[in-house]
Amino acid sequence: MEQTALRIYFSAWVSLMRVVAEMQDEHHEDYDYVDSELTLNQDKTDANRAHFVELAQPDLQLIYSMIQHSQEIALKSKLCEVSPFLLLLGTEVRSWAKPNGDFSTFRTIDASDLLKVADAVFPKNFSDSFKQQYDVVRGGRNKIQHLGAYKDQLDPMVLVDIMVKQYGTLHKNKTWLHNRLSFQRAVRNSVFYDKRWNELTAMFEELSIVFDVFTYRQYKEIFGFSRQTRRYLCLECLWDSKSDIRVHTATLSEAGDTVTCHLCGSSQEVLRHDCRDPECKSNVLTPDERHTCLVCGEDNDDLNEE
Repeated sequence: MEQTALRIYFSAWVSLMRVVAEMQDEHHEDYDYVDSELTLNQDKTDANRAHFVELAQPDLQLIYSMIQHSQEIALKSKLCEVSPFLLLLGTEVRSWAKPNGDFSTFRTIDASDLLKVADAVFPKNFSDSFKQQYDVVRGGRNKIQHLGAYKDQLDPMVLVDIMVKQYGTLHKNKTWLHNRLSFQRAVRNSVFYDKRWNELTAMFEELSIVFDVFTYRQYKEIFGFSRQTRRYLCLECLWDSKSDIRVHTATLSEAGDTVTCHLCGSSQEVLRHDCRDPECKSNVLTPDERHTCLVCGEDNDDLNEE
């Protein structure tokens, strides 16, 4: 059930990231020439963004419904950690399956009661803000699912924040990046992965946006380290991805002698020496003869002469 909840969660996440990526790109025509200089027309930018979000509402409503679905399944999985029979609280015996029946045929408690039961079993796991958010999302999903209408406008960045808080509450013992990569390896398009495009290529494209749009709080909650923490290249991921996009997914150990990738989990020893590039402030290089800088990605072969 937890894997099902995560699969629905990341399906919603991928769809949401497509919307966010398009919203980030829709400013490319919002520039005007004033006295022969290219300047940003902020009024046009705001108008285009508002129009884009308006047109994206049908897609955002589907994503919203998937978010609620993943929350419901995740809460059920947490109750099953204690006992699956907690899902049958308050149900009539007449609705139970026959002997040796499939448990999935039992009628389980309503979504409106799930958080109340989970909060009683795990009293310290759910903040007041999450409880309020759960009720709001559940109510909105019901309007979309049962009436096909939802008057409130959904903002993509608000949905991003909902999903960040949801993961931190319902999957707090799971590593987000590892789970995200596992999901990408299992999507249907994985049958088309080749030497030019694979799960890491897709992840690099997405993370280049995620690292940019996350707030400081979201950053810390999802990745486990501060946005101000310097990130470094993981050469294994970079090589395997075959991507032209350089995404820094590793961080330096407290001792300063290794970097660990938060995406693939690999660790690598490093050489502490200033990069030869005058514009690069890094002093973290690979210890091999190429002495690749793990910030700018350039080789420092001339260090061998020293």
